[in-house]
Amino acid sequence: MSAAVAYYLRLLAYRQSVIPPVLLYLALLGMIFATDAGPAVPVATVTAAALMPVSAWLMRLTALTETRPFAEMSAVALGSATRRLLARAAAASVVGMALSVASVAWALVANPHPYPMTTVALVGALHLAQVVAGVGIGALVAPPLRATSGLAAVAISVIVLLSLLIRWVPPLAPTLYHLERTPLPGALTVLLAVGQAPIVGGLALAAAAALGRRAG
Repeated sequence: MSAAVAYYLRLLAYRQSVIPPVLLYLALLGMIFATDAGPAVPVATVTAAALMPVSAWLMRLTALTETRPFAEMSAVALGSATRRLLARAAAASVVGMALSVASVAWALVANPHPYPMTTVALVGALHLAQVVAGVGIGALVAPPLRATSGLAAVAISVIVLLSLLIRWVPPLAPTLYHLERTPLPGALTVLLAVGQAPIVGGLALAAAAALGRRAG
């Protein structure tokens, strides 16, 4: 599996298709931290939320690095289309994790507010949780499922808008609603606000695997 993940990362590097979403996210970080961004956790909810649609698109781009014949060969080599999906998800997650590290490091350097180790851990967890959510959602609009680029963009945008406008709709609203203010709520509320995102991502990935088996 690790060889397959490295294979997809090499394809992403060769195709250079990840450059636009990566640069877009880095530009967003630059704008947010150009001045005093505010307390550590509330601003992290914003940068983490932005990482969700970026990760979803990274997942789609990873799946698009192969033509259909090569994708079928990959599935055979890995033993199943589900294992191929997991390899693609892992590769997209690696890129998302790199952006998470960049976001946390940027905040530590540029944001004048205190970042004790517990806060750094929470900020990191916020970003990684949204990466998992985005990768799972992206799998639902990525090959072998037949979603055009336009449909994929609209679907991801609708999910983002609904989750921003309706405060109970995961994966963004619970995090933003509960953690965007200080002081933070209790530990259980924080755990639920962060933990719901990877659950959504896991369920979406499982759905994508089931739909992918039907699609062949």
